[in-house]
Amino acid sequence: MKVSVLINNYNYASFITECLDSVRAQTQATHEVIVVDDGSTDDSVERIKAHPLNVTCIEKENGGQYSAMQAATQAATGDIFCYLDSDDTWHPDYLNKVCAAFKSDQKPDFVYTGLTKFGKECGPHHLSSKTECPQFIPKSQQLLLARRVYVGGPTSANSIKSEYARRLFKDASPERLKDYRLCADQVLVLGASLIGCSKSQLPARLVNYRVHGSNGFHNKETDNAEQNENQDRFLRLKDQLSSELNVDLEPSRLFSEFHQFLKSAGHQQNITRSYLRAPKEMNLSPLHRSYWKARLNIIYRLSKLR
Repeated sequence: MKVSVLINNYNYASFITECLDSVRAQTQATHEVIVVDDGSTDDSVERIKAHPLNVTCIEKENGGQYSAMQAATQAATGDIFCYLDSDDTWHPDYLNKVCAAFKSDQKPDFVYTGLTKFGKECGPHHLSSKTECPQFIPKSQQLLLARRVYVGGPTSANSIKSEYARRLFKDASPERLKDYRLCADQVLVLGASLIGCSKSQLPARLVNYRVHGSNGFHNKETDNAEQNENQDRFLRLKDQLSSELNVDLEPSRLFSEFHQFLKSAGHQQNITRSYLRAPKEMNLSPLHRSYWKARLNIIYRLSKLR
């Protein structure tokens, strides 16, 4: 299994060396490390090229995070693409544990992990799932009909099989380049759900997510107008990708898959709660929702007694 590490950078010269150090310290060998510099005006490129890690540095005009991630995705040749923001770092076992998840019996298409926030403006703060065990989501298209449940993490916590990544970052329409200048991880996470990727959630905190004054999207307050724009942006992405990639979102099929997941969910209660927030398209009556909620609570309690 060849692992490609794909890093996007814009004016993070003060962080990029630490980021590359964390990649160099990995216990799992990498096939390649690609850094796309998105038109930095500081000395980022000089620091990237001076680093002892064997890095392929792609320099381009500033176009935003989506364009940088797209350039890295198109240049990469590995089997698994692991994305990393240049202001973040990885635990030394990150790639090792992610690769183990991809090789597991479940063979997921997409793997994401827990993380720890750090930085002068935040201090250490753990952000992870409530479960102590890895969780497998067989198919996540249904979540697009469950009020845009976000099955994934920030950029640096997401890895995906290369064939799916290439499908998601094939297009660079002006509209998408504008929509996702700062939050291209939404294309990766929501797009992977859209095209039907199975996903594995690793609760281990293997990513160090830096909080600082220059974060593009972290802790930004949004008013009602911005929330509406976020929803519109997602709906545009859903419509565009489903059309471009010929994805079938026929409600009755997704409803059937929804039932199959609930029947097999077992102790994965925090995931199933997301499924139970299904909107009108799934035609679940209040009585039906109550039945599944009670059933899952009983299963969960019984699993604790084992």
